[in-house]
Amino acid sequence: MNWLRLTEIKVRLYRRLVLRFLSQLGALFVLTSICFYISILAWSRVSGSIFNQASVSPIGIGLYQIDLMLRGALFDFMEHTHRSLSPITIDQNATAFVYYTLMFRMFVAIYVMSSLLRLLRFVLRPWSTLLL
Repeated sequence: MNWLRLTEIKVRLYRRLVLRFLSQLGALFVLTSICFYISILAWSRVSGSIFNQASVSPIGIGLYQIDLMLRGALFDFMEHTHRSLSPITIDQNATAFVYYTLMFRMFVAIYVMSSLLRLLRFVLRPWSTLLL
């Protein structure tokens, strides 16, 4: 009887830890996305040659960032099916900007994979005590 009660307490504690972990992870991702958006917006104002279009609106840049995030999170699905949310494209001759956006896309991919693995570990950890 005591063992069952102890296991129930552990499961509740792990649920709280998972919720705290997810909220902290979400806050990190939102903060990084805001910083990236501001940096792209500033870069487009300083150097107008990073995009193929003559004038790019802040909403267009936001769509471009969401497009990058989906390409990072969904890996090659969007590339393979030639899907895009953004009407703007980057100039491939702006090498520094191309690598900068690639780094953000890789960050999103690693972030998604790491988050899923950590969440899976947190979710399965309480059940391992029940199985033993």
